[in-house]
Amino acid sequence: MSKFSIINLNAAGQATPSNSVVKAQCDYLHQEQMIGGYWFAEQQSEHWQQLYELIAQLLNCQTSQVSLQDSATRGLQLSLLSIPWQQGDEVVVTQQEYGANWVPLLQLQQRYDLTIHCLGNRDGAPDFSQLKQLVTERTRLVMVTWVGSHNGSVADLGAMTDQLTGFDGYVIIDACQGMRQRALDVSQVRCDFVVATGRKFLRAPRGTGFLYTSDRVLEAGLYPLVTDHVAANLLSCDRWSLRSDARRFECWEANWASRMGLKVALMELLANPEQVYQTLAQISLECRERLSRVPGVELRDTGNDLSAIITFQHQHRSAAQLHQYLRSEGIETSISQSDAGPMDFAQRQLSQLNRVSPHIYTTEQDIDQLISRLSDA
Repeated sequence: MSKFSIINLNAAGQATPSNSVVKAQCDYLHQEQMIGGYWFAEQQSEHWQQLYELIAQLLNCQTSQVSLQDSATRGLQLSLLSIPWQQGDEVVVTQQEYGANWVPLLQLQQRYDLTIHCLGNRDGAPDFSQLKQLVTERTRLVMVTWVGSHNGSVADLGAMTDQLTGFDGYVIIDACQGMRQRALDVSQVRCDFVVATGRKFLRAPRGTGFLYTSDRVLEAGLYPLVTDHVAANLLSCDRWSLRSDARRFECWEANWASRMGLKVALMELLANPEQVYQTLAQISLECRERLSRVPGVELRDTGNDLSAIITFQHQHRSAAQLHQYLRSEGIETSISQSDAGPMDFAQRQLSQLNRVSPHIYTTEQDIDQLISRLSDA
């Protein structure tokens, strides 16, 4: 059985943090209580520098290209608000786009009369060969979700990069579900922004995340529509100057206790990242294969390159019924609603899917329990 009070198979929602992550966060809160948040934060300056360095190491970039965020969604919004949109611009997205990414695009479409093109799939994954036909001189943005929240398919970022030679617009990669599943080297991928959260496979606290920003964006002087007096230096009552680095995308206020937890989670990953990636791949493959043999269960992920996100339907129970049944048995899973992947769900005529997402702490006994309960459902 799981060493926790439940079997958490919802790493794609919020993975279980390690004891060290929780302790770092709680210890920090205790010190804030003892001497005050401002003073204690000032004493941790070396830790904050290390946090930027760890994220830079994870992405193979410079610390000047990293900003801390309270979520991937916030990072995405700030990225979109920094792009110099013009009336009639065009955007290219994939069918995997998450609902939180889709809504701001629709809002920008209303404001700037954008045309949004959607890449079709080939063999169940984004067909980036279509970019040559879809990208025009009016294309301002290509936005790609690396690993879908509602579908275990993994987008081939190398193929995307190959097709964007000469493209002078902007590229946003949503890496929310990919971090700690796969390595991402931003120096090898065409990207101007990469957004990620801490709470999913990274095993960090909620309310944490980060944003990578390319030198091209920084040198062009791009910044969100408005900032605060840390992202931009207030020189006088009527003069200000923008920060030269990516921290122009940050706000002064933050949950520093959670960020200390993020630091520890990154340290744990970067101690041996390849082992983490391989272990998670092995566990998720076993879970996927065993699920495929359960009578009445139909796997619904598409594509040939699959992640640790596994979606399925049950022949005898609705997604909501099965979710509640498993929860009553001490197994935490999730439901993917249509707004998690609106274009993909519409294309496949789906409304809800059950989702399990194991992690490196998932034991064989945990998977046994899941398979046993599904067989009895």
